[in-house]
Amino acid sequence: MAFSVIELKRIRKVVGGICQRRSPPQLRDTLRVTYEINGHEVEIFESRPRFNKPSEWSRTPCAKLKYSRSSRKWKLYGLRQDQTWYPYETGTASSELEALAAEVDQDRDGVFFG
Repeated sequence: MAFSVIELKRIRKVVGGICQRRSPPQLRDTLRVTYEINGHEVEIFESRPRFNKPSEWSRTPCAKLKYSRSSRKWKLYGLRQDQTWYPYETGTASSELEALAAEVDQDRDGVFFG
């Protein structure tokens, strides 16, 4: 079962809020942070114009939040240089999307937005 309407609204508020804060209007021509939902995963991306073709945008994954219905917990993942996902260093799962989203937004270690 995919996310319910209520869960989607919560994701839009929490993750969408991060994307808006990290995509200020004055930078939207050069940087956009977006998210995409696929099943029970929410993936956050940074988008920028391509260096060699500015009319096209490239999209780089930054973070992934996975929800497990059975445990009712979210898990946070970072992306390695070899483009494989790994559990974020905290190694914790949380029933609160807001707690893990705050880890992404703060990005204390430069894992998600470098």
